[in-house]
Order: sequence, then structure tokens, then C-alpha cells
Amino acid sequence: MKATVIEPRIAVNIPYDKKLDVATVVFLSDGTNVEAKTVAEVDEKNATKTNGRRVRFVEPGTVFVGPVRLRALKKPSPDTRNAVGAARANALDMVGHKFKSIDVGDPLRFKQGGKVIGAGTVQSFEAQIVLDAALPAGVATPLEIRKAVAGAKVGGTIAGNVLTVTTSRPDQGDAIVLSGSGKLLGAVVTATPSKTTCELDRAAAELAPLGAKVDFQPLKSGDKIGVAANAPAAGVADLTYTPEVLGSSPANGFVLITDASKPKTTLAREITSRKYDAIVVDPNLPGVVANQYDVDRFDFAKPDIPNLTLSTDTRIQLAAGVNLTAKAIQVVEIGAPALAANGGAPAATVIAGGRFTMAALPDLLPNRFILISGGGKDEMNVVKAITADLTLDRKIAFDAAGGDIDVAPLAPSGLVYDATAVDATHLVVQPKAGGVDTQFPRFVEGAIVQTIFGGKTEQYLVASKPDGCVITLAGGSPGAAIAAAANGTVQLLAPADPGNGTWRLGMNGKPVGPLPTDHVAADVWGEAPFAALPRSLAFVQGRKKTFVANATAVAYTVTPLSPTTVPAGAATVSTYGAAQSFYAATFVQIGTDITLTETYGGVAPPMGPNAVVTRPGRRREVGGRPSQEPRLPRAHAHATGAGVRPALHGLLPALRHRRAHRTGERHRSSLHLRLRRGNDHHRQRQCLRERRRCEWSELRQGCEGRADAGGRHQVRVPRREERPGVCRQRGWIRRRPRAGAALLFRQHAHERHQ
Repeated sequence: MKATVIEPRIAVNIPYDKKLDVATVVFLSDGTNVEAKTVAEVDEKNATKTNGRRVRFVEPGTVFVGPVRLRALKKPSPDTRNAVGAARANALDMVGHKFKSIDVGDPLRFKQGGKVIGAGTVQSFEAQIVLDAALPAGVATPLEIRKAVAGAKVGGTIAGNVLTVTTSRPDQGDAIVLSGSGKLLGAVVTATPSKTTCELDRAAAELAPLGAKVDFQPLKSGDKIGVAANAPAAGVADLTYTPEVLGSSPANGFVLITDASKPKTTLAREITSRKYDAIVVDPNLPGVVANQYDVDRFDFAKPDIPNLTLSTDTRIQLAAGVNLTAKAIQVVEIGAPALAANGGAPAATVIAGGRFTMAALPDLLPNRFILISGGGKDEMNVVKAITADLTLDRKIAFDAAGGDIDVAPLAPSGLVYDATAVDATHLVVQPKAGGVDTQFPRFVEGAIVQTIFGGKTEQYLVASKPDGCVITLAGGSPGAAIAAAANGTVQLLAPADPGNGTWRLGMNGKPVGPLPTDHVAADVWGEAPFAALPRSLAFVQGRKKTFVANATAVAYTVTPLSPTTVPAGAATVSTYGAAQSFYAATFVQIGTDITLTETYGGVAPPMGPNAVVTRPGRRREVGGRPSQEPRLPRAHAHATGAGVRPALHGLLPALRHRRAHRTGERHRSSLHLRLRRGNDHHRQRQCLRERRRCEWSELRQGCEGRADAGGRHQVRVPRREERPGVCRQRGWIRRRPRAGAALLFRQHAHERHQ
């Protein structure tokens, strides 16, 4: 089905014992950066005590690259504010704010245009007022600022900086406000030469605009406005301070400023304007400072979780009404909204029975997304299986009822021994390699060897136990070059790495045509292993019997995942050049939105209508993790290469081996390529449990038994059908019965022939 990649979700795993509800706002910080995010969903379905709970957030993107601290927030207190502007960077004006309370360290979330644009914390309160005159040099900080309350007016005269009054003369250190000619000026008495005169701290030039006749009023200290940690620079009348009450800084009136000297010095000044009364935001104020901000102020709540790591969960959007019931899905980037393939040259195909017969594959692999074009129609599809029809250089007498055929690659291994032909099927192997003496050559029955006689290379099986240095060959191609008394070489052929993450090139193979046949069809991973032919291959039928041949030609049959609607006839199959695929072991669907988790392989596709979703019928795992190719080749042991543990460790040449579950009797194997599954450990544990269950339940099952001379009870367990994860048990299991145990045996009808 076609889908659209939408904005991914930022997500985090929180401990299993911590709880977060949907719509909760959380505050994230790493010591430098901060973010506020809203919980979009909590994945309770896939929560485990080991991995915790997956929490995804509404807001996209993140600045964090390392561990973060997550703190839940209570319900917000909202307000609309403006930035201070050029007067103070990262400051938000708070005059007339509507917050019930606000303090340093409180978390904030900022919105513009209805969208969350960032977060921060209150770093400090800060206000700035403009005075009618700069402060004198040398004032000791910090400076305490208080409102000045004026008293009753008293008349007087000014001459220079001396005030003369007839009554109520102010004392030294008193602050007063003078008025005259419609002007006001604050001053402090510095000296009292007589009972009717006093000197002021203001210069004559400052007092002259008042005129000779003035009134004065005493100024008393009122409410504290704030504290200035630093004095303004010389000649600067702007006073910056920390307000006592945020948003209440005066824009006019008189203030008394007291420094920290001993004895303290007080100055009287008039406020001509207020530049700002604001909060400073840490680390910075986001967005466009010229626009209004919608600000949410929060209180912290529980939980408080440190050392978390954020990650991204890809999201796709399906058509309305589509409900996924699969355990896993695959997403493929098609590269463009239009249905146009651009990868490689299309290969000519013939569509018959819903499958494509192809002479070559345009970079096709199982699960590769393709475009099928034919009959004037284009169709998107997925490769489900690729079957290779191998033409061999000899006819092989496969067993018609011998089971499926596995195809394994072979490569020369070890020394190249000198050899002399006794006849076409017998060689005397010399303890020499290229004329140099070597150790005594040892070949075993069932081994695969390569000979070179008369310049012709052939492959054979060692048909029987060697007679000293004489080996007997079988299974060669027609027209073999070995003749009596001829000299040549012989070398062991051993299993090679197929390069696809497994031990084989093909599986689920079947002989084609009447037996003996020189054609074998097997499911393969692609055409790369057969690019250079001929190639020596081992054919293992039913895990019991091995044959050897050279593949000389190959043709391919491709089966699509969905039945094709392209009409039968000539067609083309194309791949997408920049396609990226990845697989989700789990996903969460909310409406039409699918959130992918535990993705593997490739990178997330860009946003847009450029994804196709395929739904495997069930989740499959290889090596403890979801398979990257969950479809084909079909087998519990398949894998697809990078990042997936090989299904089998390799093929090992062997002469004799015991049965997989210790039947107690040694036998000579006709299968000389031992197969070891990559998930042996898991299967062996299941087999062990099954064996123990069989041993303890065999009396209840009514198995055939007898006692040997040593008094030990021997039980033949009925043959069980082999299925994945369950061992096949056969033969005698020795177990001494408990003393006094009553033994009852019954022979099964299907066991009497054994």
C-alpha cells in the first residue's frame, strides 16, 4: 500500500516504574540547552521492565545529542508578553504581567503563531530606569533604591547652591525636592552653615533653572524598589537593578539611592523614564523578538529522571480506514511521488502464471521494491522469491523422494597433490605437491575433490574408503580426462563462504525433469553468485546425500509478493536507484498515523508521499533480532547479509559423526557436509527440554522397553515428527528406574517394525 512519510516523533525510553500521562508537558535539559515537549503517546503495549516505556512527544526536532534530564511539569500559567528589544537581549518585559507567581529558575515555554518555538528558564529579574542626572563617581555598591515620599511645602530662596529658609530648615543628610518656575529637582543637604541656611549636593548650574524663589518638601524613605549590583558608568544616567517586585518598577517620581559606604551616602533623583522591567531568559529568547510571545510558566512535578537519551521514531501516514494487524512492516522509499523507476536498465521478462522468467536480474533481491511495466500498464510490487534454474555439466541421479536440495559453493582447499591414474576412476595419490615431498595424503570417503589431468579440471566424490594411497572416484562429468598411467593433480574441495550471511547459495531446491537430470531449481538471494560460470557446487539432498557438479548456465524466475495485474507477455522489471528500506519490529497505530520503532537497515526516508508499506504475515526473527528479509528465501535459517547473524556457520567435511541427539550407535554418514545452524544454541536448549520431557513421561506414554544385564532400563522412544524447535528422538535411552517403581510397558503398533 502507498503511504506518506510525515514528521518523525522525538522519543525516549523512561524506566518501567515511572509514569507519564498523555498531554503532560515535560522539561528537558542537559546543562546547556532546554526544551519543553508535550507527551503525544506512551507505548504501554510494548513496555518491558528491561527497556522501560517508550514515550513520544508532539513537538518535532531536538538539539540534544547526549544525556538529558526529564522533569514533568504541572499545568501552565499563561500570559502574552513582548521582548524588551535592543535595550536588553533575551529579556521579556513583565510590566503588568498576569502570572500568579514567578521566580528565578521557573521553566517557561514560548509560542508564536500558535506553535511551540522553544523553552527556557527564568535566569534573573532585571529593570532599568533613567534618572534626571548621573550619579557621582565613587559611590559604593550595591545601591539600595527606595521610593521617596514628599512632605509639606516650605518657602525659601536659592542663591548658588545655598537654600535659605525662615522656618523648618532641613538638617544635614536630609533629602528634599525643590520646586520653582514649574520645575522639580531632588537634592540632599550636605551642610548647615546657620539656622536659616543649608548647602545642597547639587551644583549651582543644576539649581539655576528653578529661579531664586523656590519651595522645598522633605523626602522620606518609602518602599524598597530594588538593589543595583553595579553603579552606572561615569556620566550615564541609566540605572540597572534587580526589582524587589517584578513588573512594579516606577516610570516616574523621586527615589532615594543609598550606597554601601560607611557612613552611608544618600542621593535624591527623579526618574524620567523606565526602559524595562523584565525577566532574563536562559539560555536565550527564541523566535522573532519583534513579535509577541505566548508564554507558559510552569511548576516542576514528578517524575524527575536523569540520564535519558532521545531518539527519533519514523512516522508514516496511511489512507483512511486502513488498520494494520501485522507484527512488523517494511517501508521502502520510492524516491519520488511519481511512479517512475530510475534504477538500472530494465530486463526483458515474460510474465506467465504471475511469475517472471528472466535471463538476468536488474539488481533484484528478495524484498526489493520493483516497478513492473507491460501491456501499457505500470505496477508497483515487491520481490517475494527468486528461483534459479541451474544447468549442470552432468546428469545427477537425485532421489525422487529424497527431500529438498541445498546448493553450497565449493573452493579448492589445502595442498595440490601429485597423482597417477590407474584407470578412469582410480588414482594413486603421491605424498608430493609440485614435486616437493609432503606429509602422507589423507582423503576420506565422501570427500569432494578436484582433479586436473590433461589440462582439464574435473570434480568428483571419493566413493569409498581409500586403499592406502589409492582413492576411488565417482560422480564425474561425461568425457572425463583421466586415463590410465596419466599424471595429474588432486586437491580437496571445501565449502566456501557464499557472501550472503548464510552457508548456502540456494535452498528449497528440486530436480527439474526426469531423473537423472542436469537441471536443478533452487531459491536464491540474487544473481551475484552466478555472475561467473562455470562454478563448482555441492548439492546436498535431504541433509543426507551429497553430489557435486559445475553450474554452466542459469535462468531466473521471479515471484512477486502480490499477484500481478500486468497482462501476460513481454514486460520490463525495474528497481529504484536510491531506494532505502528499513524494517520495524514493532509499530504503533493511532488513526492513520503509524509510528515505527526498532527499525533496522537503511536510513529513514525524507518526508513526502514516497513510501510503500508491505505487511509480512507474522514476525520472524533470526539470531535474536528481526530478520531484514522476512520473506524469502523461505527457511527458518535464512538471512540477508549485513547486520544479521549467519544462519549456519559453514559446511565442514566429515567422515563419520554421531546422530544429532546421541542415539548410542555409531554409523557412517552419507552426508559429508555437516550442517550447523547459526541458532544451534537456542535449538539445543529446546531439544534438551524436549528430551527430558520424553524421559520423564515415557512410562505414561506407553513406550516399548526392556532391561539389560546391568539392571538398567532401556526405553525406545517413539519417533516424533520434527518441527522447528523440537528434536527428533530415536534409539535407546538408558535410565535406571527408581527402587520399587512399578513398570508397565506397552508396544506401539507403529514401533513393531523397528
